[in-house]
Amino acid sequence: MNRTLSLIVATLSALALAGCSGGFAGDKSGEAPSSAVSSAVSGATSANSETSGTTAPNNKNAELADAYAKVLDNPGAFDFIKPNYFTPAGTYSYFITEVTGDDSPELLLRADVKDYYAPVTVFSKPNGGELFNTREVLLTGAGSAGGGRADVFAAQSGIGLYQADYQSIDTEIPLQKYVIRDRKIVPEGGKALVRISSVTSGDRKKIDWTPVSDRAPLEQLRNGSGQKAAAAPGPQTAVIKNCGKSGENAVFTATSATSCGFANAVATAVRAKGNAGQQFSIDAASPVTGQQYSLNCSVNGNETVCEGGNNAKVVVRPAGPGDDVASAYAHTYEGVVVVKSAIEVSPNGQTPNGEGPENEYIVLELSSPQDVSGPRANIPSITRSVSQIGLGAKEISEYGARDETGPWRPYVGKRIKLHINNDFYFQSDASLPMGMPRVSNKNADYSVEVVE
Repeated sequence: MNRTLSLIVATLSALALAGCSGGFAGDKSGEAPSSAVSSAVSGATSANSETSGTTAPNNKNAELADAYAKVLDNPGAFDFIKPNYFTPAGTYSYFITEVTGDDSPELLLRADVKDYYAPVTVFSKPNGGELFNTREVLLTGAGSAGGGRADVFAAQSGIGLYQADYQSIDTEIPLQKYVIRDRKIVPEGGKALVRISSVTSGDRKKIDWTPVSDRAPLEQLRNGSGQKAAAAPGPQTAVIKNCGKSGENAVFTATSATSCGFANAVATAVRAKGNAGQQFSIDAASPVTGQQYSLNCSVNGNETVCEGGNNAKVVVRPAGPGDDVASAYAHTYEGVVVVKSAIEVSPNGQTPNGEGPENEYIVLELSSPQDVSGPRANIPSITRSVSQIGLGAKEISEYGARDETGPWRPYVGKRIKLHINNDFYFQSDASLPMGMPRVSNKNADYSVEVVE
């Protein structure tokens, strides 16, 4: 049986996680509220919600810990959305982490379940403000039928939470970042598709739930040892390309003359310098020519900018959401996915083999030309600057039909980042699409990140 479960976010419509089929779909149960609002809870406690008689330490977290203690004393007194097929276990769990970046950690409260998905609401008490919790929830758990899964991850940066919804057999899972805005849980940015093996890398970290009867994490907060928000970054240098990670830092090129290979060599040299002060110089070699270049580096806020060599400019800064996605792959190409006809991907508007109008070609139109390398016939590798990449084709001919567009159709009309290793090839015959490199769908190692 196909069950659906509502995931309520700060919109007027509900989203659903499918227990068997996975993914999100519109909720048709009629059980979701018509609007999403948050609950002010500063006075919503039960008669037995007194905290212990111990004197709290004199620190700014003591008041916060007292407020959260009242929540944990009677968690059932607070209002938040319960999903379809909610089967409460009668217990609650919690996790304390920074979500809003204001150095006042939030309390995540999970209503435990016997089966299916458990809702997670966020309690927050801004500095000088009143305690509230979100009416909207995120979800954790597994469907009782099929392989549907949902999980929530905290942010190392102290800003936001991550919701994952996927199937148990998936090797890649979609992640959506959510933030707290106007006392509501709202999505920020598009979904990123990441390997399940790297889901807790980069900005994401695993949540270790604690029963409300165990107050050890709460006492850590009271004693001032809770998670701190990340320091606010200063103005950031404009960058061109994400080149992945070097250690715990993300590496970017800031001029078109800089290759990712050289940028990573620079980042390695920066790491070797350690704490070298606000101004320092490094030497780095081109991985292509082997030539050594000198660069001058400066530290500005949380980033290091190195300039020199042959008009090279490299930016190194703490890794954030999505940087770990790029780091697993050699190249990143950004553009819009479109469907084209045979005429549109043929030279001079004439099809080479009489391809018919029913043929379709899914193409990534790049935001700007980029170099792509790959084999062509007996040539091991050629490099061309291209503005389009062939992703998949659906062709019907007298020899039969083939369709390799399936993996790409969900992205048609969307701007994506294609993170990929060297899995391209150039055609050596008169097949379509002409002139552009193609992704080897059978063997390609890639990940797709939806930008918008």
